Amino acid sequence: MGQYDLENKTIIQTFQGNYKLPEKWNIGLIVGNSGSGKTSIAKHCFGEFSKLDWTLDPIIENFDESLNMEQITSTLGSVGFNSVPYWLKPFSVLSNGEKSRVELARMSLEKDLVVYDEFTSLVDRDVAKSMSNSVQKLFRKRNKKLVAVTCHHDVLEWLKPNWVYDTDKKEFSSGKLQGAKSSNLTLKESQKNTGNIIKSIII
Repeated sequence: MGQYDLENKTIIQTFQGNYKLPEKWNIGLIVGNSGSGKTSIAKHCFGEFSKLDWTLDPIIENFDESLNMEQITSTLGSVGFNSVPYWLKPFSVLSNGEKSRVELARMSLEKDLVVYDEFTSLVDRDVAKSMSNSVQKLFRKRNKKLVAVTCHHDVLEWLKPNWVYDTDKKEFSSGKLQGAKSSNLTLKESQKNTGNIIKSIII
């Protein structure tokens, strides 16, 4: 601490503000640069990110046993994963884009609320466009909820979310993308002497 001329203080970043989600919604978006608070806000408001366990069996064997083959294959097709040979591969050998599509397809069948981190972050933007468009259609068709968390602002156009929280602007918007209702959330920094240094996000 002395070497870098740091004071003995705690740094606390606090997001303060009020917002109200639309009464009915299917797609939400939390977007902003790394370190802007996306993960903390998503977990605080919606719980842990959605996860799935995958075995080394073919992809289609990992879906819930209560689902028939038509339900599984039509859902995979809905997210643009239409190749029968690829359905017979284990999840581990798929590309990043293929994994994202398959995960979201399966989650749309097994979960009512999906909180998905790094949405489209590991795919090129052409894949991101088609994936966003197909996924939003799937979740709306099934009347499920998806909260996409990402650093990519371009998905806004393709995902067509019902609400957006931009952690860079500290702005929440709901309704139509044009003329949306907005309310600002402010970021405050406070310091308190404690004898050590702690950096954390408190919501």
